[in-house]
Amino acid sequence: MLLQTTRANKIFVDELNGTITISSAEEVNVNTKNVNINASENMNVNVGKNFTMQVGEQSSVSIEKDSSVSVNGNAMQNVGKDNHTYIAGDHISHIDKDTILNVGGSIKGNIMENATFETKGITTIGAQDRLYIKSNTKVDITKE
Repeated sequence: MLLQTTRANKIFVDELNGTITISSAEEVNVNTKNVNINASENMNVNVGKNFTMQVGEQSSVSIEKDSSVSVNGNAMQNVGKDNHTYIAGDHISHIDKDTILNVGGSIKGNIMENATFETKGITTIGAQDRLYIKSNTKVDITKE
């Protein structure tokens, strides 16, 4: 069954193949209180140019298996309040260029096992006031 207007707007119901196709020359608008989309298998969204999503209150995404995000240009994340990340397994970061970390408050790290920091160039540790290096047993400073 095909419903078509003179401006190339179409609704095609293909009973034989079990598909419904909605085509519009310009826009498709859906205005309602709630929208529910249920796909028993896959869902694909393809956008030719820009994609904008705005959520008035809360947003949640739950993924049962793996997830991947790929950005070919720049990526920015802005968080208005706190940001908490929990990782049950390992965390590996690969940064091909520089890293700049600006912290308005303090940094505290708790490492349950060993920590190793190595550089191929010059390493500078500095403090405007006092610099503390402490250990429960001893502190070794060596030149190899």
